[in-house]
Amino acid sequence: MRDVEQAVRRWWLPAVKRAKAGVAVSVAAVVMAAVVGVGLVGGCAAKPTEGYAWGDAYGKDVESIAVPIFENQTYHRDLGIELTEAVLKEVQRRTSWETAPRTRAATVLNGVVSDLSLRRLSRDRDTGLVAELAVTLTVSFEWVDSRTGEVLASRRQLLVGESFVPARGAGEPLEAGRSASVREAAREIVDALRSSW
Repeated sequence: MRDVEQAVRRWWLPAVKRAKAGVAVSVAAVVMAAVVGVGLVGGCAAKPTEGYAWGDAYGKDVESIAVPIFENQTYHRDLGIELTEAVLKEVQRRTSWETAPRTRAATVLNGVVSDLSLRRLSRDRDTGLVAELAVTLTVSFEWVDSRTGEVLASRRQLLVGESFVPARGAGEPLEAGRSASVREAAREIVDALRSSW
């Protein structure tokens, strides 16, 4: 809320004073006033459960996270390693948390990849061959506070799917769909680590 007040003081009040002095209000000032007005109408809150939040959606009380390699229960080689790397990249990109070894981390994110399946989405009308496939990952994870043992977040049987086109024209390999599904699963997992809404 303080940012909104500063914006009003910096942009809106000087524009009003200029307008009173007979100087035309610039288009930029009008646009800024509209943006600030929408922000005030929508409101903001210190707690995300009470309205819009302008701050970090990830908890400030968490300082570090360890992400051991996800267990891979499928027959697809290195799938757990790929998902672990993707989750680490998402955590580093989207949060202020430090990634640390399990022995030094305040929290630990454990996970299991239990299935990778292919599903036909469409066929070529002329040849009858598959034109588009979906790669679906099934992932379970649990995020635990290392100090207290409290479960901070968990999901069982999270299904994440992305499509790819193996047909002759595009000719995307299975790895393209698999990589897209892994990246989407990592985004979903990190989304689940947000402060409670």
